Amino acid sequence: MKGLKIRKATIKDLDVLNHIQTALLDDERGKYTMALPSEKKIDTMRGSRAKELLQSKDAVVMLAELDGQFVGGVYGEIQPVEDDVGWAKYTKKGYIGWGFVEPAYRKQGVAYELVQEVLRWFKLRNIKLMAVSIMHNNKAVQGLMKKFGFKEYIVDFRSEERR
Repeated sequence: MKGLKIRKATIKDLDVLNHIQTALLDDERGKYTMALPSEKKIDTMRGSRAKELLQSKDAVVMLAELDGQFVGGVYGEIQPVEDDVGWAKYTKKGYIGWGFVEPAYRKQGVAYELVQEVLRWFKLRNIKLMAVSIMHNNKAVQGLMKKFGFKEYIVDFRSEERR
């Protein structure tokens, strides 16, 4: 997309990050009720998790802007690899967390540019294993990640108590 600028978020972008979290929850409300936290937890997550990501040396938040206006964002975080039996090839992985593109800018390459920047950030830190969790019916993001060579690895089933 011509004129798109990808940059690392700073503490001055907390309002943008809170907007992303609110927009993500609004977008997913009704689609994934089992996955959404309670309203009380959402309020405590907004500022504290965003600050934590921005202040961590093991995390990055990338923002996309067009003509100085926010159009999308994604974060990446270096995490330990869970290895209960000692078989893991790597001790750390790059995890791509939430990503959001404003509806008017979707399907225009914004998400691709954001993910590409996070993957570059991982590469600069010598992270060889990357992971992302995607809702089963989010075919757009599944297709995007396949463009970067990601493959399905685990199918995760869940159940919620029925009343």
